Amino acid sequence: MEPTIPVGRICTGAGDPASAFCALIDNLIANHNSRPIRAGYVEVTNRVWQDASASVASALAGAGRVLLSPDDRVTALNRSVLDCKYLYCNLHGFQNDPAWKGMDPVRGYVTALSPDSFSSQYVAGTFVYTDACYGLQTDGRPTNGSCALTLLAQGAAAVVGPTGLAYGTAPGPPQNLIDADLLTRGFFNAALAGGTVGSCLKQARLNFLGSSSTMATDVYQQKTLLQFQLLGDPTLAIQ
Repeated sequence: MEPTIPVGRICTGAGDPASAFCALIDNLIANHNSRPIRAGYVEVTNRVWQDASASVASALAGAGRVLLSPDDRVTALNRSVLDCKYLYCNLHGFQNDPAWKGMDPVRGYVTALSPDSFSSQYVAGTFVYTDACYGLQTDGRPTNGSCALTLLAQGAAAVVGPTGLAYGTAPGPPQNLIDADLLTRGFFNAALAGGTVGSCLKQARLNFLGSSSTMATDVYQQKTLLQFQLLGDPTLAIQ
């Protein structure tokens, strides 16, 4: 049975003191009471997936900025480019690796975003959705060893992503979005309709479930439905 109350979680990094958890609660309260006013979206995507990513991001309203990895990279020197309401990341991620990456045939995997990419000055109040594999793998990770944990610590309104491997649309025409990309598109569609971040993820799951006639036998669809989680307060309204 689908839960009637959308859920999320908050956690600090491994080894953080209790004061760090208290700071997360303070951030959640601040986002309820006086969330920074931000607009538009930033899409950070692996170049090979840019067609599918563009189809997903087309659900978002307002001006957008697209960063294509492996050529584009956000560091402590240019992290102001992440000042937006929605941050959408379609990148590679790896178990116990702090960075989200693009792929270059010659250079291999190239870091696009790392914990150093995020500052509360630009991401406090931002809604973040990542399709990077292990994007929300937090068990045993220090805050500075995880993009998701760093974003939460820096005041992001919420971070949605997979705890393990994520499967999406193959390179090429994006008209038939599948798995992670289809779920992501559903989340953004729900976000534009309003509601809370938790209800938007719940609605995206319901739409994803309803769109499939093969859910009972397709293990990739089942994995997608189960593994995307919400890091943050599910009751926070998207306005």
